[in-house]
Amino acid sequence: MKNNHFFSSRKKYNDIKYIVFYVFLTICWIVIIALCSYFFLVRQFYKADLSLSPVIVKIIMILNFLFLSLLYCDGFKNFCFVVMYYISYAKKQILPKNDYINEIYKTNKIISKKADIPKVLLLYTTRNDFDENSLLCSMNQEYENYSVYILDDSNDKSYIEKINNFVKKFESGVYLIRRNNNKGFKAGNINNFLKNYKNYDYFVLLDSDEIIPKDFISKSLMYFKGNKNIGIVQANHTSNRYTNSFEKSGAIGVFSGASTSLTMREIFGIPTLYGHGAIISKECYEDVGGFPEIVSEDIGFLIDALYIGYEIAFAKNIICDEKFPIDYLSFKKRSIKWTQGNCELFKKKWKKIIKLPQPFWKKLDLWMNITSVSFSVMSFFVITLNFTILYPLNFSYDFFPIWIVFIVIFMIVPFLNQILYFILIDKKRWWLFIRVIIFNYFLFPSLLITSCATVIFSIFGKKAKFIVTPKNSKKYSLKDAIKYSWLELIFAVALIIFFIFTYIYIPNIKNINFIWLFLVILPMISSPLLILMSNKKIYKIIRKEKKYES
Repeated sequence: MKNNHFFSSRKKYNDIKYIVFYVFLTICWIVIIALCSYFFLVRQFYKADLSLSPVIVKIIMILNFLFLSLLYCDGFKNFCFVVMYYISYAKKQILPKNDYINEIYKTNKIISKKADIPKVLLLYTTRNDFDENSLLCSMNQEYENYSVYILDDSNDKSYIEKINNFVKKFESGVYLIRRNNNKGFKAGNINNFLKNYKNYDYFVLLDSDEIIPKDFISKSLMYFKGNKNIGIVQANHTSNRYTNSFEKSGAIGVFSGASTSLTMREIFGIPTLYGHGAIISKECYEDVGGFPEIVSEDIGFLIDALYIGYEIAFAKNIICDEKFPIDYLSFKKRSIKWTQGNCELFKKKWKKIIKLPQPFWKKLDLWMNITSVSFSVMSFFVITLNFTILYPLNFSYDFFPIWIVFIVIFMIVPFLNQILYFILIDKKRWWLFIRVIIFNYFLFPSLLITSCATVIFSIFGKKAKFIVTPKNSKKYSLKDAIKYSWLELIFAVALIIFFIFTYIYIPNIKNINFIWLFLVILPMISSPLLILMSNKKIYKIIRKEKKYES
């Protein structure tokens, strides 16, 4: 237990910028809730008595008010994060400021015995997705005392053989660990090794396609020296490797998204642990008791570590390279994994989040970070559905243009970070934000039905499964694209038929039909096109590597 953690947290809490930011945010949230209350309750309630079912209409109105208020409060917080980042932090490097800044480098040069400097393990976890080039690049570290352990849960013979051949190339420094089952998913894989191996001081988490820079270990150890409460250091990420148009379109926004989100969360909230490109101290791991064996083991471990007084640092200056999902179907599987993992995490850890020894606003930020995707998807679906139901009950909101303004703002905020990044930072490629906006406009809403189904099944007890994101793709035909997006297409066609029918018999509903058309139907119809994007091959950017010396 880090006894002085709470006092350090209180010190940050009393920081003038911290207080001013959240006072401003609180005032704005109150204003937003007041506006929602005025436009969607006070000015509308009298009309409910004129509807065909006043009780049902009033219940729906209250639900819409609650969902809209929460959605826009979270959206406004993200808006403030983005704006404040580009005003104050975008061009600054977040480095630990202390006397130990060069100690690791000096020690490495002076001391020749490995036992005299911290022992670091590179833990490469894999299950049927081995990437030899990525691991070779990550192994090329400018640090003396480290070893590489491949924790292999593969059951595909081709991957097992590939990993065996890789390990045979090295006489020392690279070791292979396998177990008889894959209990506990990735967390169980790591626990199986670390609970039986004690000869280390820190360990680095590597995913199969992860490439960490050669100074990753040296730089990350500085953070632990600078603050003894830190148990986890999460590095920054970019994505510079892609083989097709889908990958490139998604990879463009990785760096700006990670930098903005984690920088602001370190200052005003709690940074996320990605589960890769991160280093954890032995003391932290053992005090926590290992990774919780759930799908979102990374966030679960973070919560457990925070609970006993450890901190997480975000290393903006350490930039790792990860791959964006190789095609639309891979992206969809990853999205399902994240959604059901967060639902499982919420059910298992919500009490511990409330009890964290952190200021209220930091806990709230963590809470919203865990639930944001699931809640946003379900809220948008429920609100839009409710608006549709109200019209047949002979009820329609006044001030419909005001609601449209709310929707437009809701759509713009997620893209604001990319717009500002390419206009203010990456000025030479400023036009790329247009590509990012168009791509994301179709990509995320196209997953609406899948995401809603995942949340609903999770609520009613479906057990979360650890889905390995596929790393290989194939050339899809139009028939394949339609086959793999049948659910989205059927739902889109059903909506079109429904809205044609209601347009004829319920004239007042035509306004809401356009919202469904632009925000739901068009993205879902685009699903086959998103699948076919991976057929367009482009030049592959490969990180240069040096020969690894054991």
